[in-house]
Amino acid sequence: MSDNTSESHTLEQVGEITGKTADPLKQHNSDFKEIENKVGDPFQIFLEEEKAGNIRPSTEAEYERAFRHFREFMSSNDRHPACARTSHVVDFVAHEHEVKGNEKPTIKTKLQKLNSAFGYFQREAPFPQEEEYNPFNNALHKTNWSEQERRELPDVSLEKIRAIFDEITNIRNRIIILLGLKLGMRQGEIRNMQLQDIHINKEELEAHYAAFGSHPQIQDRENVICIPPRMERKGNKSKRGRVLPLDDELRRALLDYLLIRPDCGEPWVFVSLTDHEHITDKDRLNQVWRDEVASRIETTERHRPIRSHFGRHWFTTYWRIEEELDRNHVKYMRGDKPGGSYNNSEAIDEYLHPEFEHIKEEYLNRIFKLNI
Repeated sequence: MSDNTSESHTLEQVGEITGKTADPLKQHNSDFKEIENKVGDPFQIFLEEEKAGNIRPSTEAEYERAFRHFREFMSSNDRHPACARTSHVVDFVAHEHEVKGNEKPTIKTKLQKLNSAFGYFQREAPFPQEEEYNPFNNALHKTNWSEQERRELPDVSLEKIRAIFDEITNIRNRIIILLGLKLGMRQGEIRNMQLQDIHINKEELEAHYAAFGSHPQIQDRENVICIPPRMERKGNKSKRGRVLPLDDELRRALLDYLLIRPDCGEPWVFVSLTDHEHITDKDRLNQVWRDEVASRIETTERHRPIRSHFGRHWFTTYWRIEEELDRNHVKYMRGDKPGGSYNNSEAIDEYLHPEFEHIKEEYLNRIFKLNI
């Protein structure tokens, strides 16, 4: 992220000649503070409009997170976040990347959500924003995203993973991390797991949870998990669902957690710690990885920060590099579309569709152990 001070000065000089200001919303700062005091937060006014259109809970959570983080950043600038200038937004992007360690997709999502709100202010006549100036859209074009794309996730050995896991004592956090490392599950798939998706051959679980193991894909199988495709489970990313084995370590960790899980009547395996409802904020799981894994791994500036995606990355590296498992079998376990995306795929790959029976024995015989 480059310093934009000189550019701002140049634009101010241009404005002096043309009679236009590079900071047209500055004059409305007091108006927005009065709006907030008497009517309500403008960003929440926009969000209520969006919610009337029945947006998904996960989308609502993304809006709220973007608004909250931008508001926190702008609090040190003595400027209401609804009337920021472009330089404020560019600095916010730099802060997200360099201080908080967020990556391109996360930052872009926040800017897009903020940009949607600003577009609403521009469309609705009572707000002072005009179509000619949009600081969020400007910042999207001014940010050098390529600097972020060069960073890689750190290379972490199995021995280091074992050492990290030895220090994790929180039962809930242990299973969240295990699901990423041992099954390559995305954070969204973990948040969207339901009790019906899991079977463990334990009578106490079946007696306690009526829906346990009832998903049609696993009713005739034992010690497995079903990860539904996005067409079936709203919020999942893969077009291709899969069924995966649960090894002895995963079964023990799941059993430990399910026996202490809040008895709240919800179908979700993981519920929020506060209200025991479905977790819609993806940062909740990322925080687990920050606290339990990232804090125990040394990284440099060339490394991406460790978040939930690290588990999926590590899972893929283990099977393709360490175990040299057949590419199509790895793609099945990841929920990837058959054929095409790995290197050197050929036309025949489009017709090779591995299923659970193809990978079960290989997985159980070759899955790494964390000695837990």
